[in-house]
Amino acid sequence: MGAVEGYAQKQAHPLHGGALKCKTVIIQGAGRAVTGEERLRRLLRSLAALHPDTDTMNALGMILSRRAEAPGALDRELTTGIAAVLAQQLERLLERKSFKTLFFNTLSALAGLFRYREIDRTVLLEGIDPVASRIHGTITQFISSFSTQQQFDRKTQNALSLLQSIQSYLEGGGETPFQRQRSSRH
Repeated sequence: MGAVEGYAQKQAHPLHGGALKCKTVIIQGAGRAVTGEERLRRLLRSLAALHPDTDTMNALGMILSRRAEAPGALDRELTTGIAAVLAQQLERLLERKSFKTLFFNTLSALAGLFRYREIDRTVLLEGIDPVASRIHGTITQFISSFSTQQQFDRKTQNALSLLQSIQSYLEGGGETPFQRQRSSRH
């Protein structure tokens, strides 16, 4: 935990070492290992302050989508702050037309962020929240981009389904992105 906070605050930590893989292990490992609402809150704040690379998005997605205590670790301010980071990342990915691992990690983190609606039903609503409106616009562009593709492989179909689910949730309707994914598998 302290090592991730050190990265976020640009302070040295004994675990940092020199290897790039060290940072990957620390950040992704924290996303898998840290538990408890208060510790997760601290970790989420640190992750939101880091450069939004594959490791950071992986850790955010892991925490927000899989940890039972994730909704309780969030508050409105943290949720909106993380959403702003994700919005910026989605805009960069759309500009680059990049639909690889970082894209799916970012979508996973965004979908998991909606779990905060278990506590606050009004968070991240398009038309009310400027960050949600910004994300909605980007998601709409992604859907349009995917819809015009000639080839529709399984990965593209999964991405399109998740994008549509996120879009619906931003609009205040539908199931959470995870409920929709689970129901479509059965």
